[in-house]
Amino acid sequence: MRWLIWLSQHFHLLLLFYSLFTSSSSSSFASTLKPLRSQDQQLALLHFKQLFTFSEFASYDCDLLGYQHSYPKMESWKKGTDYCSWDGITCDRVKGNLIGFDLSCSWLQGTIPPNSTLFLLSHLQYLNLAFNDFDFSLISSGFGQFTRLRYLNLSGCVFSGQVPLRLLRLSLLASLYLSQNHFVSLETFVVRRLAKNLKMLRELHLDLVDMSSVSLRSLMNFSSSLTTLSLFNCELQGTLPVDIFRLPNLLTLTLTSNIELRGFFPLVNLTSPLRFNSLINWGPHESYSNFPPI
Repeated sequence: MRWLIWLSQHFHLLLLFYSLFTSSSSSSFASTLKPLRSQDQQLALLHFKQLFTFSEFASYDCDLLGYQHSYPKMESWKKGTDYCSWDGITCDRVKGNLIGFDLSCSWLQGTIPPNSTLFLLSHLQYLNLAFNDFDFSLISSGFGQFTRLRYLNLSGCVFSGQVPLRLLRLSLLASLYLSQNHFVSLETFVVRRLAKNLKMLRELHLDLVDMSSVSLRSLMNFSSSLTTLSLFNCELQGTLPVDIFRLPNLLTLTLTSNIELRGFFPLVNLTSPLRFNSLINWGPHESYSNFPPI
């Protein structure tokens, strides 16, 4: 009798899992998903919570760098309570859909599998998982299913491997943070695809991501909407094309600690409103006189 009671209580979640697992092998997975009802969104969140243990050390860098005070936000997630009131959750006030998800610095220790119920939250516009420990796992291609997403922060998440191409389908994305994932790498064709697809991108932060094999010419393809490009210690090599300083809306360019990078700051004919450049430590063969202050 108990199993019948349990089944009635979890029927929606079982249907949700069935939909997820039967669709996960299909390339059209994202297009087959239907928006979740409120109850299903809560169950998806509770199942996502079960993927992790809480460890203060998992968000150690968050406190060390002064990003924000870390604490286990998901401890407030309790069944039978309004999930829109849970820590880190923002809902649409009209329809109750989950549109904001901020679990940055939340002590999360574990991995996010490709069939995670996280990827069923199709209304998300803001997603921040920065400074948790995902144990050197790959960045799931499931992140590419959030077609409404405008802000994505996966900085300091202990990911590894290549950035998945499906992540570059997020055509509405305005801010992308992948910094401080020391074991994540980017190839030239990925950078070119990123520049081609993300036409609304304004902020791109790739500090400490391995870009040693990236052709510097591919950086010239970024959208004119780009205002911030941060490439601190990305192992960039070669001569930086001078035209990067002429991106029309670029305000901040960070290139510090790329010791194999060479280039010259243009003295005249700047069409960019660039006001701040971190160019110190570009390379051992450049004199700072090549980079006049701005």
